[in-house]
Amino acid sequence: MKGVEVTGFDASKEGRQTITIHYKGASTSFDVLVNPKPALNDEYLKQKLAEAEAAKAKVDFTFASPEVKEALLAGMAASEKVLKEHDTSTQDQVNEQLNQLTALLKALDGQANLVKEKEALSALTEEATALLASKPNHPSGDALQALVEKNKELLDPSELTPEALATAKTGLETLIALLKEDKPAVFVDPVTGVEVQFSNLEPTAIKGLKVAKVEDNQAEKEELKGRGATIFDIEGVDASGKDVDTQHPSLVKIPVDKDKEVEQVSLLPRRSSTSIFGL
Repeated sequence: MKGVEVTGFDASKEGRQTITIHYKGASTSFDVLVNPKPALNDEYLKQKLAEAEAAKAKVDFTFASPEVKEALLAGMAASEKVLKEHDTSTQDQVNEQLNQLTALLKALDGQANLVKEKEALSALTEEATALLASKPNHPSGDALQALVEKNKELLDPSELTPEALATAKTGLETLIALLKEDKPAVFVDPVTGVEVQFSNLEPTAIKGLKVAKVEDNQAEKEELKGRGATIFDIEGVDASGKDVDTQHPSLVKIPVDKDKEVEQVSLLPRRSSTSIFGL
């Protein structure tokens, strides 16, 4: 229109602007919205982001593979950035992040990994149980049995964590390796210094040692023929203190005074658990 002047309008800018119309000495101002940006529909992305945040506390995420975890965390960070930059983000960006986050949540493999880990722990437990049965008197048996029992409680889904499961597996593997070694159950009598190494194959677990010096009887005196000797009654005992009738050979070590020499060490027939050595 001839004689009309418009000020305050900038075609290169978007958003709210105040323009003024000048006509015949009069001015009138208006607030206008120049090329307004369409409102973003980001509610679904917000919901999906909340779902992803909740998933971080569940088995799906906690037992997921490291690369799967990293991908989800990166997707969440990208979604948060799009939401934060609401004024400049586009609907296409919102939709892209929504689709990506949905796919990343579906890719979580924690449940499948948990099944595999439980199967591995179960296999270790079976191996440990079989070893315990074959070597009931092994010195590492008690520790392994306690760990096996503890693992039964560990598999409670409400308490299971990747760290606890890894610790259980490492503990079992370590003790299984020890149990595979042919180690005897070794006990030393603190008074006499007698040491006995009992076979780990003994069917009854030996938990202690009982040693006593005894006097030789008439038959033994005749066998010794005047030679000096020290006679020991030696018994392995179970958890209740009861004597154990051993089924396998044991190694017995008897201390000797420095100024004496050993002539003979033998097992007396009348005393199945007695060792004698002549000096």
